Amino acid sequence: MEDTNTKAVDYREKKVEAQNIIAQAKKEKQKILDKGNTCPTCNRDYCKDDLTHVEAEIKKLDDIIDTNTPIFDNYKELFDISIKIGLEAKEKLESNRTEVKKINESISEASLHEQKMRTLLDKIEEYRENIKEIKNETFKDDKKIETSKEKIKELENKIESLQKELLILENAKFVVSEEGVKTFIVKKMLNVLNSQLNYYLKALEAPCSCNFDEMFEETIYNDAGKECSYFNFSGGERKRIDVAVIFTFQDILRSQSRTSFNLNMYDELLDAGLDDIGIEKTLDILRDKVNKHNNAIYIVSHKASTKNNIDNVILLKKTNGVTSIAS
Repeated sequence: MEDTNTKAVDYREKKVEAQNIIAQAKKEKQKILDKGNTCPTCNRDYCKDDLTHVEAEIKKLDDIIDTNTPIFDNYKELFDISIKIGLEAKEKLESNRTEVKKINESISEASLHEQKMRTLLDKIEEYRENIKEIKNETFKDDKKIETSKEKIKELENKIESLQKELLILENAKFVVSEEGVKTFIVKKMLNVLNSQLNYYLKALEAPCSCNFDEMFEETIYNDAGKECSYFNFSGGERKRIDVAVIFTFQDILRSQSRTSFNLNMYDELLDAGLDDIGIEKTLDILRDKVNKHNNAIYIVSHKASTKNNIDNVILLKKTNGVTSIAS
């Protein structure tokens, strides 16, 4: 995380440096343009040599602007990406700390159960030794035999009771352990989640596949099967991944929690990043949801071209800060 912060500072400094160079060149160019073709000192028109010199100076400044503009754009993009990575890393760190805390609590609880189990096992062994001693005694009369049998029966009942308690503790230990029911449920859900996620990635023609692990850390593979980062993809490709994740978690919510909903609202889902093909594939999936789950879907969009692919359109306009339906 410190490395990310260091890079962000470096990118920002280089971005500001290029920005200052561009601003200074534009300022000097504007000064030359403001003078026009007349000498500000003698108010006489420039001669041919003077004009050639002025044009050369303007070209020189234009070259400086053209050279530094892509440098500025590049470092601005790197700076924005590094800031985003830093924020995501911070969120993941906090999430991991929470998970570690839960795991430590589970381990402590499992240790407590294990200590109780050892105590019960010691008690069971003690009772068995008592039974063994009683059986080895020389019985002198029938009364002592009956008393001994009753004591043996009592100890055997205690052993049976302790064994039942031991079984309960063993099950409790399994439930709270890292390999317990919680992990089993998460792994089972992950199979469904990853399968549904890759279904949507394929439907959206995203150039990758993606899988989450038990800690919900993602691993992304490109079309060549090579592991890569989310930021190795273009803005449009990342948007397709985002849309696939949104649809996947909606399906998981519907199937795992038995939550029933038939109204979906998407604000600017189609506005940023998606090209015409991406919009078409996204709308195909939404139409399938309408048909499959009888959903009502509303899409808020500022792209005028989007209305050509939507069944029913409501146009809104804002006047003096008040939104109303356009006539």
